[in-house]
Order: sequence, then C-alpha cells, then structure tokens
Amino acid sequence: MLRAHNKLYSSCKSVTLMDVKVKMMHSTKIQESITELEAHAIAKEAYCFLYPLMTMDVTRKQCTNVPAGSKPGFGPMNLFSHMRAYPGADPIANDLATTRGFAAPAWYRGADQIYLFNYMDSQTRPVSAKDYRVLVEEGLGKEVVTSQPRRIIQAFRDTVPPGFDAGVKLPAVIGDNTTFILNIGKKPKSGNVMFKAGLAQGEGLEDAVLGVMINGVPCEMAGENATLFPGAKRSVQFRCPLKAVKHGANTIQLLQPTGPAQKVVWAEIMIDPN
Repeated sequence: MLRAHNKLYSSCKSVTLMDVKVKMMHSTKIQESITELEAHAIAKEAYCFLYPLMTMDVTRKQCTNVPAGSKPGFGPMNLFSHMRAYPGADPIANDLATTRGFAAPAWYRGADQIYLFNYMDSQTRPVSAKDYRVLVEEGLGKEVVTSQPRRIIQAFRDTVPPGFDAGVKLPAVIGDNTTFILNIGKKPKSGNVMFKAGLAQGEGLEDAVLGVMINGVPCEMAGENATLFPGAKRSVQFRCPLKAVKHGANTIQLLQPTGPAQKVVWAEIMIDPN
C-alpha cells in the first residue's frame, strides 16, 4: 500500500512539474509577444493603481513615526493628532473657491473622480459652515469647478519623505527671476483671471511699484486688493489677458523695477468665468 501510494505520488508530481513547465513556456511566449502599446498600458495601470498605494504608505510612515505631541498633526498610530493651522501661521479656512481651485487641476491632470470625505467635526470642515451644504450638494465635478469662481494658491507639500523637495516658494524677495508656476486646470473661455499677491511689512512697502507677467505677457494693474492675506500688510492684484492664459501650468513672473525689494508672502490666481 505504501509503495503504491509512493508511485501514485511520484506520478502526480511529474505531471504537476510538466504542467508548470508548459505554463512557464506559455508565459514566456506571451511576454515575448507584448507590443510597445501593451507594455505602456501595463505601466500606466501600475502607476495609477500601485503608485498611490506606495505614496500613501510613505505618508503614513512619515506621519506616524514620531512621538506623541512632538509635531502638530503628527503622532503614533491609533491616536488622534489634530492640526488646526499650519505651524507658525494663523488658521486659514478654505472656502468654496479654494476647494474648487484644488479640484480643477486634479481633473485636468487626469483624475477619474474627486471624493469628498464626510467631515463631521466643526473644526475640521473643509469649508465654512455656510458653504458646507453647498459643497456637499454641488460636489466637485468638472462642470462645477470650471463654471464657478476658483482660487489657485501657491502652496507646498507639507508631508514628504527624506530628501524630497517640499516645493516651498514663499516667502520670496522680489528679484530678477521671482516666478510662480500655478496649475489652473482648464482655462476659462470668458470672464476674469486675476493674479493676487500679498506683501509683508518692509521698507518702501507703500510706495512700491510692481509688475506682473503671465507666460511672458504683461498683466494690467487692477489696484489694491481689499482682502489682506495672512502675514501681508499690503495686497495687490493684476488682471491677466485671457489670451495669454494657458490650460494647466501658467508661469507668473513678479517684477519690481525700482525701490527696496519687497517680500511676497502670498500668491494666487483667482478665476471668475462669469
């Protein structure tokens, strides 16, 4: 009985190995026949579905690999670590325009959907209480973000792995090449495109004369901006020629021909397609 069992096992084993060998040969033939287009499609799927998982895990490790209370918004796993404002700055609440300004470039870059997480805590709502219902009802679909006012703000990556550039551009002293690259998503067919800058307190602030170019085309000075941005003592705005505005990334150059160089602490593009 034992001998028969061994013979049967041996026979099954040889069939299994042969089956594996055939499959491997078949797999090799498939790999050899993959076209450049198919290889590109495989790579694209890997980037879309695998890369986000990797970046999410890196972010998780960066955010949780610190002692409790040592850094705002960071802390060990299974603990709440709130960040009410960016370190060193006053709390800045988002509004509907800044939320749409985040979604518009995401759509343009190829996002297949924008998800709204259900914030219940009144301190962590993505927008003010009065705008919260509007945001939930309208969502951030393509038509919504491109047909309504939106603000694209010069920001930075607040969580990055070691050695990775956080993209910090502000504050910046106006010099020969003070530029900001802002992705607005799809350009409007009509309406106004405004560039707004906030300047810090400094020598000659009130008398400083500034100029702005978008993609190499001069913008028209549109006076002082009524809203003072965080950390700013003066806010200015410029009307950008609609013909000079491009889909996606737009290069803003800030100029100051004379006087003491001013410090920029805020930069944004405001789009009102209506």
